Amino acid sequence: MEIARNTAATAIASFPRDEALQIGTLLAFIGGYPEAYTWIVHHVFANAQSANLVFLWVYMTSGDWQAAGRYVPPLLAFAVGVVLACWLRWAKPQRATRVALLVIVLLLCEQKSPLLRQREGGLI
Repeated sequence: MEIARNTAATAIASFPRDEALQIGTLLAFIGGYPEAYTWIVHHVFANAQSANLVFLWVYMTSGDWQAAGRYVPPLLAFAVGVVLACWLRWAKPQRATRVALLVIVLLLCEQKSPLLRQREGGLI
């Protein structure tokens, strides 16, 4: 518990307050890029699961099951990711962050590298 307090105190002390706007803007762009990309290419949202739920219910209530079906895979992937992240934190708490980042980097590389692609379209 003491280590967590020291880490939090160090993080707060090392964060320059005058750079908050620049860092916040950078984080907004970093978070917004995957959203824009997945909306333009796949017509689903990557991070905003509430928007995917809204679109799912709109298309389901209008009877357009094919359009509604496009929103099920990202919601299921999100749920599976949450379960796996919780399990990883429980199973390997010291290495959970490193393992999660490694998986993310490998998935991103798999999407960009034709050498790692198993089939057209990749894993995602």
